[in-house]
Formats: sequence, structure tokens, C-alpha cells
Amino acid sequence: METREVEKHLDEFEKVVGIQEYLLKYPIDMLLSFDINNIQSKIEENIKQVFKFETLFLISDSKYIELKSLYQETLSEQFDWYKFEYDRSLSGNEIKEFYIKKDPKVKQVKRLLDKQKIQRDFFKLCISSFLRQGERMHDYIKVLEIKNNF
Repeated sequence: METREVEKHLDEFEKVVGIQEYLLKYPIDMLLSFDINNIQSKIEENIKQVFKFETLFLISDSKYIELKSLYQETLSEQFDWYKFEYDRSLSGNEIKEFYIKKDPKVKQVKRLLDKQKIQRDFFKLCISSFLRQGERMHDYIKVLEIKNNF
């Protein structure tokens, strides 16, 4: 298996592990279930959870934007280093294809950026899940009203 394939599999594995860590830290599956006995409290809780995860998303998104900028800066710095200070005379394509992708600084910042993206996407998913739960609870109440009218 080529190094690139191994790195791709490791990246996918880290994404799954990252999501699992967030699910343990924020057990939204428990928060997203409701029934006739707890729907009133769940409606109130839903609003709080949307606000909570919107706040977490904004913080996470801000960090993601900072890391993205740092990643671009690191790419530029390393490109310039390979172009002007490296022992060999390299073309721009050679630097991009063979050196930048393997550069430890670039890889380190990219890994941080990827982890931050996982966190940001998780919080975004939580927001949409709670918004959909609100819609489901609304529909559930309507069904109960119709059922009670018969």
C-alpha cells in the first residue's frame, strides 16, 4: 500500500474517532428522543440546545477560519523556502507535487485544520438535528391533537 493510501485511511479513521469523541462528550442522541411524557420539557430544552450548539459552532468556525489562514500562510512560507532556500533548484510544480505535500509543518497544520473542521461540522450537524427535532415535535403535537379529536 502506498504512503498516500495509508495517510488517506488514517485520515478517515481519525474523522470517525473524532466524531465518536464528540458524541461521547455531547450525547445528543439522548437529547433528541422524546415521547408524550416528556415533550413539554423537551420543547424547552430544544431551544436551549440550539442556542448552545450555535454558540459552540460560532466559536469552532472562528478557530477553523484562523487555522485555514495559518494553513495558507504555512503553505506559502514552505513553498518560498523550497523555491529560494532549498539546496536544489525546483520548479513550482515539483514543489507542489513532491515537497509541500510531504512537508512536516504543512502536514501538522493540515491535521489541525482537519480536526477543527470535524468539530465545526459536528456542531453544525447538532444544530440542524435540534431544528429538525423541533419540527418533529410540532408534527407530533398536531397528530396528538387530531387523535384526541376523534
